[in-house]
Amino acid sequence: MTTNRRLLTIEIVNSEYTIIVSDADVLSCVCGTNDKNLKLIEEHLGVPVFTRGNELSVDNDDPSIQQKFRFIIDRIIDEINDGEKNATDIITSVLNIEHHADMEQMSILVPGAIRKIYPHTQHQADYIKLLRTRDMVFCTGAAGSGKTFLAVAEALRYVLTHQYSKLIISRPVVEAGESLGYLPGDLEQKINPYLRPFYDAMETVLPRDTVKRLIESEIIEIEFAGDVTSVGNNAFNGYEELTTVSWGTQLITIGENAFSGCSSIESISALPTTLTTIKANAFGGCSNLASIDLPTSLTTIGNNAFASTKLSTLVIYDKVETIGTSAFNTDSLTNVEFTGTSNPTCDGTAFPTIT
Repeated sequence: MTTNRRLLTIEIVNSEYTIIVSDADVLSCVCGTNDKNLKLIEEHLGVPVFTRGNELSVDNDDPSIQQKFRFIIDRIIDEINDGEKNATDIITSVLNIEHHADMEQMSILVPGAIRKIYPHTQHQADYIKLLRTRDMVFCTGAAGSGKTFLAVAEALRYVLTHQYSKLIISRPVVEAGESLGYLPGDLEQKINPYLRPFYDAMETVLPRDTVKRLIESEIIEIEFAGDVTSVGNNAFNGYEELTTVSWGTQLITIGENAFSGCSSIESISALPTTLTTIKANAFGGCSNLASIDLPTSLTTIGNNAFASTKLSTLVIYDKVETIGTSAFNTDSLTNVEFTGTSNPTCDGTAFPTIT
C-alpha cells in the first residue's frame, strides 16, 4: 500500500513499515547528527528505527507502533516545513507530550526570536497552557526544569505581539542566608546576580541587541519588590476578584485606571506616606469601595479618581493642592473634612453631592 502525504510516501511491505521522505534536507533534519534523533524515537517506540537512502522504517507489524511512528514523523516534518530547524527540540516535545495536543498551541513563537520554543515534558506543556489561560500562575520545581525560561519566553511573546505593552521583571529585595550588605556596589549591582537567569532566558530567545533595545526603551522594566514607586496605568483594571492590596513603603504614584472596576475592594488603608499622586480614574468604578485613609503626603487627586464608589466620609489633608473634575462623583458621599487652612484647587464637580 502506498499513500502520498506532503513530502511523504508510506509503504507497507510484510511487517516493515516505511516512510519515504522526498526532500533530503528535511530527512537530514529528522535524522539529526549521527542519527541521534532516530535513537530518541527508537527509545520511545521500543523497536529499531533504521534508514536506507531516503527511507525511514520500523520492522514491526503492530499497527499501534506503526501509527505512533507515522504520527511522530508527521509532526516533526510539519514543524520543519514551518521553518523550524532544531529537530531535536521538536522530537523531545513530540515524544513527551500528549499525542492529541496541538503543537502550534503548545509551542512559543516570539516575533524576531532566535528559535521556536517547545515544551520538553507534559508538565511544561501544561505550564504553557496555564500561562495562557490564567491571570496568575505559581510554579515550583527543580532547578533547570524550565520555570523561568518558559515564563520569560511566553511573556516576550505577549509583549512583542502587542497583547501587552510592558514586561516587568521583579525580584524581592530579601536576604537568603547571607547579607546583601556585604556584596559590593549599589542596590542594583547587589541584586543583578539574582536577575541573571532572567537575562539568560531573554538572550536565549532573542538576540542580545534586541533585549538591550527593549530594556533601554523601558518595554522591559526591571523592578525590585519593596522598592516599587508606582502602580502603572491599567495595572489591575477590571480585576473583579481583587480584594486586598499591599502597598509597600515607597509608592509615589497610582496610575490612570490602575484599579478601575475592581468591584471586590471594600476598603483601602495603609497607603504609604510617600504617595503624592492618584491619577485619573485610578479607583473609578470600584463600586463597593466604602472607606479609604488618604495619606498626609498626597498632593494630587485626578479626574474621576474615586467616581462611582460607596465612599461616604472623607478626610483630605493639607498638602492636597489639586482635585480633578468629578474626582469624588459618587452619590454616597455626605461628609468631607479638609485639615488645611486653604482649600485645594477644584471645581464644583469634584464633590457633586456636597453643598
